[in-house]
Amino acid sequence: MSVGERIKTLREENNITQTELAEALKTTKQNIYKYENNIITNIPSDKIEAIASFFNVSPAYIMGWEDDKWYFRNGELKTGYWHEKDIEEEIKQKEMITRATNNTKYIPVFNIDTVNAFSLNSFSKSNFDYYPLICKDKPLKEYIYIVNNTKHNDYKSNMYPLIEENDIILLDYGAEPENGDLTMIELHPGNNFFCRFYKYNDYIEFQFLSKKPIRIQSENEDFSRYEVRGTVKQVIKSI
Repeated sequence: MSVGERIKTLREENNITQTELAEALKTTKQNIYKYENNIITNIPSDKIEAIASFFNVSPAYIMGWEDDKWYFRNGELKTGYWHEKDIEEEIKQKEMITRATNNTKYIPVFNIDTVNAFSLNSFSKSNFDYYPLICKDKPLKEYIYIVNNTKHNDYKSNMYPLIEENDIILLDYGAEPENGDLTMIELHPGNNFFCRFYKYNDYIEFQFLSKKPIRIQSENEDFSRYEVRGTVKQVIKSI
């Protein structure tokens, strides 16, 4: 079986189109066609490695130097080429999950735009990275880390320079703020921002460092669209 035939077979086995493979390899559909039909036989080594990585096989299998694309892992026969770095990454991930599961001082890290009322209940622990809990004035509760990387430009620099883009925020999730507390607010649907929060009998007010404050009267139809997500315990500056 030629190199081109191996590439075509892998692509068809995985139900991948030539266009999809071309996009993954950052090349053209025409090049994929030429690879598979042996019009281009001297395929660059970086493309061979990229194809092998994409289909989880070894470059040697693509080149026809070995025919075995199977491996045993944990007593099971699996397809693909298992790299040593993948094993190390798997061990590292399991260690992070174990630390969090054992209720040690490691807590999940969210992108700011994924945080909503169901965040802590609807996501599996395996979906997160975990950072050590730096704030030690309280026992571990509903603390989470938020990466301030929102896609909504209107909310990126409300609290600049106190909170900048890509800073990591330690949030006491669900905590009710007192007036003046640095707070995370969600403006439905799903737009989150930081502010100094104030609540009075007939209105709430959000104060910022780089824009005018927002005051919402209780009778305003937008009043119920703003929800407190928690209070900020610490700002870890992005380096």
